[in-house]
Amino acid sequence: MLVKSRHRGFSLIELAVVLTIVGLLLTAFLRFYAIMDEKQRIETTRTRLAEIRTSMIYYVLTHNRLPCPASPLNPRTADQEKDPCGPDASDPPDGVDTHTVMLEGRIQTDESLDIWTGVVPVRDMQLDPQLAVDGWGNRFSYAVSRNLTLPFGMRGNPVPKGHISVVDENGANILAVPDTGRYVVISHGPSGGGAWTRDGKRRPCQPGTLASKNCENSGAFVIAPFSSAPGERFFDNIVVNDDVNAGGTLLDHIAICTRKLMFFEPGEPTADKEGCVHAEEDNGAWHGICVKTGDPNAEESVKALLRPAIVEGKTCGCLQGLGLAPILAGTWLQAPEIASHPPVNAMMSLYTCVRQK
Repeated sequence: MLVKSRHRGFSLIELAVVLTIVGLLLTAFLRFYAIMDEKQRIETTRTRLAEIRTSMIYYVLTHNRLPCPASPLNPRTADQEKDPCGPDASDPPDGVDTHTVMLEGRIQTDESLDIWTGVVPVRDMQLDPQLAVDGWGNRFSYAVSRNLTLPFGMRGNPVPKGHISVVDENGANILAVPDTGRYVVISHGPSGGGAWTRDGKRRPCQPGTLASKNCENSGAFVIAPFSSAPGERFFDNIVVNDDVNAGGTLLDHIAICTRKLMFFEPGEPTADKEGCVHAEEDNGAWHGICVKTGDPNAEESVKALLRPAIVEGKTCGCLQGLGLAPILAGTWLQAPEIASHPPVNAMMSLYTCVRQK
């Protein structure tokens, strides 16, 4: 006697439906993952750019100048042992582009007015090596007005201006004063067009796009809305610059924050419109910078560059009346350029004053 089975297999139609549904779910998941991955890379890039900008502030405070771009050609020699901005330096590092600016319609013969473009000098700035690259693994481009990288190039009141042009997507100036930008730092985005890789190779620019203007060595740079649309309006760069309108005027803003007994951290969510951040009432901290020059045993050798650090005899302490306890963060580091010309022995350190409970 034949017995009919209660179980039967899937028909081809049913299998096709199931596979279609699985395929749609997998496609949706992969698309969602790609979107979240891209978002994370963008956030990583913005965070690193904010850290670089803050480090620029500390660099200027301790060196009285902006750093020179590093060579993008060889990762092992990208930050040269010899300072290319030293008083005896005349040529840029290998691979660093130079652009001669025009003032009042004339080409300048003064090489100190050139614009140098290379990559961020993480070794010179004493940064974590991972800050050399963006979220896509390409090195950050760095352009700077050469005159501001010379010894004591950032000393002055007001702070000296540069010669970089920064414009929007329509070519309109976005600086407080046209053609006075001090520096720009650029991530060339997901496409990487124009970026230098870790192994010293440069990715080709995408001609005819807004993004390509940031790798043309023209002395002008674009900050525009993010757009992945193909064609002329394509722009996937992430750019920071130093200007009043960008909220990054280095010593100007530090002075404002110091007068408020706050510290300058423009990337913090709690920062006010001038980039100043309060210490937390229960256990906050202000960050200052101290320098030792000449004879470390002499009282006059100690200098406080940034409050709330103040000089107390042969060392640094904290501003009085705030209930702050001093902490010397890390070790004293060699900083020969900040003392005088010619350089003399000098040491510097970030000095932290923590509010006692």
